[in-house]
Amino acid sequence: MTKQVDLRKEPFDSNAHRDNFELIQRVADKVLTVDNPFVDFQGRVYNRTAKAADTLVISHGLNFRPSDFLITRNTTNATVTQGASTEDSFTITVSGATELRFLLGRFIT
Repeated sequence: MTKQVDLRKEPFDSNAHRDNFELIQRVADKVLTVDNPFVDFQGRVYNRTAKAADTLVISHGLNFRPSDFLITRNTTNATVTQGASTEDSFTITVSGATELRFLLGRFIT
């Protein structure tokens, strides 16, 4: 199943413009498929630093209760435990000092 993105292909001022739009169309056709779960992700990327073991409360501003939490960076491999999730905030506990990058939101299925 593919999401359709149809780009206007005519008229163009030059062949270079047409070629660029055709390249964008090929990329869109390849990326916007069911095989790419990030197409249907609603959320944000967050960076947080913990200087020691701590509980972090993130005011996420998503206006919905996030159901998906995906860590993409944990500089010290500290244990990270997901806590409470509400429409306004999200809580995680870390076992020690670390820098985190994570996706917080929901994948639409």
